[in-house]
Amino acid sequence: GGSSPSSPTMTRLIFYFLRPPVGGVEAANSCLVYTNPVSNSPAIQVQHLTDKGVGQLNEDQYLIDPGKGLFAVFDGATSLIPYSSPEGDTGGLIAARIAKDVFARSTGSLPEAALQANRAIETTHQKLQIDTTSNARRFSSTAAVVKIIGKQAELLQVGDSVIIVVYKDGRVELPFGYPDHDLEIMRDWLKLANQGETGIRDKIQSQ
Repeated sequence: GGSSPSSPTMTRLIFYFLRPPVGGVEAANSCLVYTNPVSNSPAIQVQHLTDKGVGQLNEDQYLIDPGKGLFAVFDGATSLIPYSSPEGDTGGLIAARIAKDVFARSTGSLPEAALQANRAIETTHQKLQIDTTSNARRFSSTAAVVKIIGKQAELLQVGDSVIIVVYKDGRVELPFGYPDHDLEIMRDWLKLANQGETGIRDKIQSQ
């Protein structure tokens, strides 16, 4: 929790399969569908743990809805130019709450819910009169979402919240890999530092 575009914290959603999926993985946009041949109604056990991390607030949100077979974590990312509401909420926390609420209400596919969440966050920017001509002011959130539908599990990962699949035979898989979104920023920072530049943070924020 409490992550920012330059912090190393990571939120994970670990998803256990009773058996390896037969026939591999079906890809649909940024979403994956796994097939579990064992049961139409697999037994589900849910545990969750959240930690504030190094930020001002815990910006993590989690969604547990066994009735819909929907399980998700959202890790808000505080903008480089911070925002705080009158109630003391950061932009990252606001974005994570919006994403959670949208996915909880959505009746469509996971990619559709992600687009709905994007639009809802953008609407909030407008209501709060956030100047989004600079990306450094935008609120954002990651998402790691699993939706179990019969024998299938639909997976969606946005940002660096990672879905980890652990099979009964002990194999571990990251279906989407681990996207390190900070790597390019760190490379730019190092390049400017090696050139003897000053005010590097301002230069990075203006990009």
